[in-house]
This record gives sequence, C-alpha cells and structure tokens, in this order.
Amino acid sequence: MKNEVKKLKGIGIFKNFSESMLEEFAEFFSQTEYSSKDIVFKEEESGDTLLVVIDGEIIIEKCLDKAKGEFKTLAILGKGDFFGEMAVLGGQTRFAQARAVKDSVLYAINRPELINFIKKHPDAGVNVFTEITRITLDRLQHTSNELTMLFDMSKLLMKEHKSAPVFITQTIEEISKHLKGSWNINGYIKNRFDESYDLVASRENFMGDMADKNVKSDRVRRKGWMDNRTYLMAFPRKRGCSAI
Repeated sequence: MKNEVKKLKGIGIFKNFSESMLEEFAEFFSQTEYSSKDIVFKEEESGDTLLVVIDGEIIIEKCLDKAKGEFKTLAILGKGDFFGEMAVLGGQTRFAQARAVKDSVLYAINRPELINFIKKHPDAGVNVFTEITRITLDRLQHTSNELTMLFDMSKLLMKEHKSAPVFITQTIEEISKHLKGSWNINGYIKNRFDESYDLVASRENFMGDMADKNVKSDRVRRKGWMDNRTYLMAFPRKRGCSAI
C-alpha cells in the first residue's frame, strides 16, 4: 500500500490529500499495464473511467482517415498526467483514441467508485474536481490557441514573401505569439545540393537538451510530434519539402 500512496502523492490532482486519505483512496484504483502500441481505448467507445499515468507514455490521437489508419496526435501524456476525465465528468463517449507509446502503467478509477469516495470525503472531492476542471480548461485554452494560430498561419501562407528565409522567420514570429511557456523554435530550408536542411532562423528561450539541429529528410517524413517535447512542421511544395 505504501508504494501506491507514494505513486499517488506525485499526481497533481491529489496534492492536497493527506497520507491516510491517499491510503484509502488507493483502494479504489485498479492498476493496468499496457505494452507499447497497445490501445487503451478507442475513439467513440463508451467509458466511465479516469486514468492516471504512473509510468510510461500515452498518446491521445484523433482519427483522420479510418480506411488508411491515419491519426493526428493531440497530446502526449507522461508520468503524473491523467486522461478520460470527460467520460467521468459528463458520461460522454471517448472523443479520441488513447494508445501506449511505451510500456506503461496506469491507475484507473471508474465514475461510481469516484462518486462514492467523494460522498464520503466531500472536501477531498472538491479538491479533485477543482484540479480536474482547472487542467481541462487549460487544455481547452491550448486548443483555442492552436486554432487561432492555424488561422493566422493560413493568412501568412496566402501572402507573397521575398524569400523562403523571410517566410520562415515571419512564421517563427507568428507561432511564438501563441505558444505557452518556454520554447525553442528553429526554421530550416532544404539545401538544393544535398538532402540536408540548413538553419535560417531561430528563436531560443532556454539552453539544454533540445532537439538536434541537424534535421534530415527521414525526420521530415515523420512530421508532427517527435516526442512529448518536440514538434516538427513541414511546408511542402510540388518538388518536395522546401522548408520546416
């Protein structure tokens, strides 16, 4: 039991719980394990379970083309993150698919058990729901910012630019307005003489183990979230990708 309490202590939504309350709350959870590429739940499935990532990494993704099996990554969740809250709060079907990227350990609690605990400990229940609501609103704000950024980017793409480096520089400036927190953003253009990409614009807010600046063609073909800290966006033209 002490091991379970220690794991729950590091989760934000339980930060105001006493150790004795965590011990009691841990009894309501069931532990589930998933191997890499396992599906936790599918889009449009019914569900009433809140899941917490204890170890590993989970991708939340939206289906774009069922026939081709194409998905867009919406979020990459790691240790301490939770998901599935909309099904618990509103009884809604799953709006996206959840898939394990690495071998992962999750704690799961269903709606009836969560409600029973909250009835028994209303103060703790308020804390849990307040934190879930806060993080859910933060995620909605992130989605709103992303949509606004895409709208502004579409206007930028419709304009004529003096050169590709100018376009990339303006793109970085536009994107940086909408990003929350500290980000390092680098812009590249394809070298016409080989398969490499040359750095032409950069906005760095911190030092550290950031993404490799030597971008290669194989990475461009895998555009999107490279991991939970790195996103790659490509701007193609008829004869191949010209800028990222």
